[in-house]
Amino acid sequence: MLYNIALVLLAVFAVIGVVEVIKSIHITILKDSGIKGKLVIPLKGDIEDVEYKLRSICANARWNQDCTYSKIIIVDEGMSAHTKAICAMLCDDFEEIKMG
Repeated sequence: MLYNIALVLLAVFAVIGVVEVIKSIHITILKDSGIKGKLVIPLKGDIEDVEYKLRSICANARWNQDCTYSKIIIVDEGMSAHTKAICAMLCDDFEEIKMG
């Protein structure tokens, strides 16, 4: 009985390993030339969790190898003063974020 459970676990981990190897090869083959674009985010009104959202987008740009953007541009389409102040603070904290 224990032997069968060990074989099933071994098979499951083998499948997971094969899938990860195929994924790695796929990413390597399809990887672009390394040119990254800019992410433009239009903001309007009062957004309560704007700091959380922009920090998570910035963290994704920094740590995710598959990310297709290297700069984040915030476009003011009528942001509230509170949202604008938070965005300005984040522009100072992160070199990837700019207001345009």
